[in-house]
Amino acid sequence: MKDFLKFLKDVFWHWQSWAGGSGFGGAVVVAVNMYERLTGHTMAKRMYVTIFIIVFLFGAFYMAWLDQYRARIAAETGKAEVEKKIEELNTPKLSGRFEGIFGAPLGNQGEDCLLTILAAIQNVGAPSIARLAKLSVMTADGKEISGQSVPIPKELHLYQSGGTYGPHVDFTADDSLVKKVNSQPIPTGGQLSGFLQVIVKGITRAQVFTSGTKIRLAFEDVKGNAGSIEHTMSGTKNDLVDLEKMAEQTKKRR
Repeated sequence: MKDFLKFLKDVFWHWQSWAGGSGFGGAVVVAVNMYERLTGHTMAKRMYVTIFIIVFLFGAFYMAWLDQYRARIAAETGKAEVEKKIEELNTPKLSGRFEGIFGAPLGNQGEDCLLTILAAIQNVGAPSIARLAKLSVMTADGKEISGQSVPIPKELHLYQSGGTYGPHVDFTADDSLVKKVNSQPIPTGGQLSGFLQVIVKGITRAQVFTSGTKIRLAFEDVKGNAGSIEHTMSGTKNDLVDLEKMAEQTKKRR
């Protein structure tokens, strides 16, 4: 009832606005006055009633309805925008980067390769656990090989030259990227870094590190949205990483 009375009030104000000479109604009032002055004829009462009461009242009903319709559309648009904003705030936005790629030959003839990946998963959206879906190697001729996960080592030592001398970084099982992203959400604006190891069968270390070979790590957020990190190999022994700098940073953190 309250809404209906408000609607009638709006109808009245639109009607009196037109009858008072505003908007479209004002143009009609001016036209009638000009007609009477120029012709000297007085418009019949029936015509006055038809124009100023029936037509203007019908127009006032329409304008009142139009006001409410536009208000509803504006409210629905505002609600949709708010819901969209809330959805954006509640949606994780994961990305990442490779920090280092290392390889060691496996098998009697070195026909397989053990890849050690240093990577970071970042999040600028809602906090989320990340699930590492797959690490794969794509050769220059389009062949894709999926890596097979290996047990997380208790300790891991990475050397710049592949030997046991020179700059190196030491890791423990707690530095495993798999353990980190599975056990704790990545906060908004935060990241988790660690190592990941897989065996890539049927491709040698030399082939993996051939210029043009691509390494891809696929992952998902808590809502199942997929993402990936990709790096094209440059042909160097240990792609991306400066272990001397990393070793210094690790010492400072510890």
